[in-house]
Amino acid sequence: MKCLMSEVQKRLFVLDQAQGENISYNIPMAFKVDQAISIEKLKIALNKMIMNHEILRTSFTMIDGEYCQLIGEPWDIKIEQKKKQQTLQEAMYSFIYPFDLAKPELFRVQFFEGREEQFLLFDFHHIIFDGGSIAPFFEELSQMYQGASVDKPKIQYRHYTIWKNSLTEERHEGYWLEKFSSGVPILELYTDFSRGQTKTYKGDEVINRIDEEQSKRIKLFCRKNRISEYSFFLAALYILLQRHSLQNDLVIGTPTSGRSHPETGNMLGMFVNTLALKVNMEGTWTVKHFLNHVNKLCLESFSHQEYPFEQLLSNLSFNTDSSRNPLFDVMLVLQNNDKTTFTLGEVNLIPVNVKNQVSKFDLTLSIEDLDSGFEFFWEYNVSLFKESTVQRYSQQYLFLLNELLTEAEKELTQVALAQSETRISHTENRELKQLQQTIIEKFTFIVQKYPEDIALRFGSEQMTYLELDKRSSVVGEHLRKSGVKKEDIVGFMTDKSFEMIIGILGILKSGAAYLPLDSGHSPSRLEYMLTDSSVKTLLVGSLADSEVLQRLKCENVLYINQLEKNCEVKNEYQGQGSDLAYIIYTSGTTGHPKGVLVEHQGVVNLAEMQSVLGDYQPGDQVMQYFNYIFDGSVSEIFSALLNGCTLKILSEEVRLAPKQLISEMKDTHCQLVPSLFSVLFDYSSKNCCLDDLFAFKKLYLAGETFPVELAEKTYDLKREKLKDVFNLYGPTENTVCATAYSLAEYVKGQKVPIGRPVAGNQVIIMQQDQECGIGLVGEICLSGVGLARGYLNQQKLTNDTFIKHPFRLEERIYRTGDFGRWNEDGQIEYLGRIDDQMKFRGFRIECREIEDRIRKITQVKDVVVTVNIDTGNEYLAAYILSDAQLKQNEIVEQLSEYLPDYMIPSFYLCLEEFPTNSSGKVDRKLLQQLGGLSTSLTDEDIDVQLTETQKTIKEIFERTLNIEKISLNDSFFSFGGNSLKAIEVINLIEDFFSIQLAIQDVLTLKTVENVSRKIEELKEKNDNDNCFAEDMMIFEAEEL
Repeated sequence: MKCLMSEVQKRLFVLDQAQGENISYNIPMAFKVDQAISIEKLKIALNKMIMNHEILRTSFTMIDGEYCQLIGEPWDIKIEQKKKQQTLQEAMYSFIYPFDLAKPELFRVQFFEGREEQFLLFDFHHIIFDGGSIAPFFEELSQMYQGASVDKPKIQYRHYTIWKNSLTEERHEGYWLEKFSSGVPILELYTDFSRGQTKTYKGDEVINRIDEEQSKRIKLFCRKNRISEYSFFLAALYILLQRHSLQNDLVIGTPTSGRSHPETGNMLGMFVNTLALKVNMEGTWTVKHFLNHVNKLCLESFSHQEYPFEQLLSNLSFNTDSSRNPLFDVMLVLQNNDKTTFTLGEVNLIPVNVKNQVSKFDLTLSIEDLDSGFEFFWEYNVSLFKESTVQRYSQQYLFLLNELLTEAEKELTQVALAQSETRISHTENRELKQLQQTIIEKFTFIVQKYPEDIALRFGSEQMTYLELDKRSSVVGEHLRKSGVKKEDIVGFMTDKSFEMIIGILGILKSGAAYLPLDSGHSPSRLEYMLTDSSVKTLLVGSLADSEVLQRLKCENVLYINQLEKNCEVKNEYQGQGSDLAYIIYTSGTTGHPKGVLVEHQGVVNLAEMQSVLGDYQPGDQVMQYFNYIFDGSVSEIFSALLNGCTLKILSEEVRLAPKQLISEMKDTHCQLVPSLFSVLFDYSSKNCCLDDLFAFKKLYLAGETFPVELAEKTYDLKREKLKDVFNLYGPTENTVCATAYSLAEYVKGQKVPIGRPVAGNQVIIMQQDQECGIGLVGEICLSGVGLARGYLNQQKLTNDTFIKHPFRLEERIYRTGDFGRWNEDGQIEYLGRIDDQMKFRGFRIECREIEDRIRKITQVKDVVVTVNIDTGNEYLAAYILSDAQLKQNEIVEQLSEYLPDYMIPSFYLCLEEFPTNSSGKVDRKLLQQLGGLSTSLTDEDIDVQLTETQKTIKEIFERTLNIEKISLNDSFFSFGGNSLKAIEVINLIEDFFSIQLAIQDVLTLKTVENVSRKIEELKEKNDNDNCFAEDMMIFEAEEL
């Protein structure tokens, strides 16, 4: 007999087919039996039930495109009997295995005799059985076992299916569609392990309980406040999830029996419907108001429970994700009955809890109302969560329940999740004497101790500490004579050279603070910095291109190489640790960069901290890689010079050549961004020189999130060097470094933390005004000697981000805008940004600064800038609202006047409107799905006739940039290219052509056509050289 499946059966069938063999929807049960049982009588009883109930002999399949139930003939059940010296849990693991839905045998039974006790085991597939089927099944089984005659039900599950499928649920449909009219929010819990591409179902569970007295308090509270117990528990779960996800739109699923028709009360089958309960927690809620709100939500939703969940899914428009359940990832179940003991004649079947090994959702909280009190079962996906994390959730939930009982008038944001003494705060203090040292005092001490040691090395040149001290003192004296006073800001522009260090120290010796300027930046940006910082004196070192100087206006310009070297130094700078040392401009939210004011004491502390962390010894070599306009250079320069080490300055040519860069890293303290080290790792693996790459003394990776893949590669191939690799974290506003993590502690497969606070720093993680305990997500806030003064000429921004310390009134903390949490090892995990600021290729940028510049372009109504990764590498994308067809090259040209190259988007897309989320805000994830470099087409849709070289270079560009199509004249940079990708390009070129190009060639030539032409020229030259060599060999042979 054939009939259509019910809606819920369809869903279970589809899930089963998609997963292949699985036990995700098995319903296993175990009963302890208190005396001997007749297997023969049990088998007869079960066979009678199979005959009586069609659903117990039903299979499932697709016929002519329809989902069908096939009711078959009765089948003979086999009761397996096992006697083993193993635990019940071990027996259950082997007993539970996949069912084949194409066959009617969709439940099984086993009698298991363990070491001391006997058990009866059942396993049903959910497609034929649900929680509401348990009682009628075992009650009828008991009668059959005792030989009673039970009539076959006149109304079977197929009758229910036919009736249910004939119903139209328009009166319910409107309610649910309205609930999700603003969109389907995705719960972004911060998991312990990364979510994979497809959903997994391996689970485990954590169990805890509250006693009878506390349970009575909850029931009394609910009665007094006229709310259901379910609403009370649901509200608490919403609050817990909100605190851990920091999201206000939340959806939690809950099952309903689906047995609203009187005829279904004792019917066997799958009736369960699922409700998706969506709440918005924005605004100010008190506990009492929120509980009432959730109770009202439950009453409304349950009055519309007849609407099939599967129909809701088909009628909603949302992006499916194969790694998640649709609509929600967390389920709440409340069972209001005590555990029932069934009988088989004189035999008692006593239910036994068996540890679950499946998790249908990320988290399922099942609450059982027992005589002894409420019991809580936390079923969790082990691919996402550690047991300790779920244990913490469960403890916080119980604490939260008590808070709701006792703090009804408190605002939700003030409700605690843990006792204050369980929260974490790690601090390392410094003595006041040490904090008052200036950079120059510390440097002078080093000069006196190691005068003839090498301070600087640049290529083949080197300079001693004594010579560096003398030359920088001369610069300082000339600056003072020119009118520079203490705390003035002196602009400084130079290329990499000895003059870069001489100039920085010279400015500090004059009592002023240095402002590093990059001659490669647009004149308008440089002019803004000089004007904003009121610079009257500009110091100039060695410059390859001094054209930009002609466009800058400054009262006083001094050239280091033109200063009198033998002038008498009269007044060395005498200051204190709180004096201003430098100002570095970072990307700002106002459309202009903002200047961060950093003091001497922060730099001295940084150098001493780095010395301890990396075991710096006098004479050690420290690589100077970063451009001096970025604060990474501060760590390199002063960690070397304030510890008696040699600062090895790298030229631009060396920085961009992987082979040379790796060579320079040998026996050296190196600081790099993770993305660069990853490229060097791949280069070294390919060229069989990993030993050379890992010949560094210490490696400090900073400026970006440390990829798990990179940590695992290092773990697998160079585990012995993990002790010499560190992950550093810290913003410019805290003098470069606030925390550090040694990869000697790394556990493979886990995320790489940013570590613990370094000396002189305190980290507090705050959510609203509360300090976060272990695992709770909040904003990373920093305090200590490294805190900057604030932002130049931006008092409001300074007041908003540098706020009073919550526990020490005389101190301040800096709100970083970064999400983080303490893990159970006392390490901090970095979890992303609160706002639009981010690190991009090691650069700190504000998307709003870029957006403000684009909005100034004619015919641009609005714009959103994102960082996309669809090509496999990060690039900036601009999504523009405009009625006009804007040209990318014209936009880039206008932006180049104000923004540095790294802040100019590579991709542009004009739209009529932005997609929005349920809060009405622009949905950046949906925006990125509208298009990116991987989907964009070039203007040149049909390739012209290409040479073989051009075809190969085109393929190399497309492969490296992970795009489908690039034309001869498309810029490498327009598709997300950068120096890291250029390294990959030159490696592939060497493989194909046996020709070595410099990275600079790719960066300057930019297009397929230009690079191809360069290769043809080199090939021709090589051919000529070979011909010349052959001629010389012939000539030499003739001479002989």
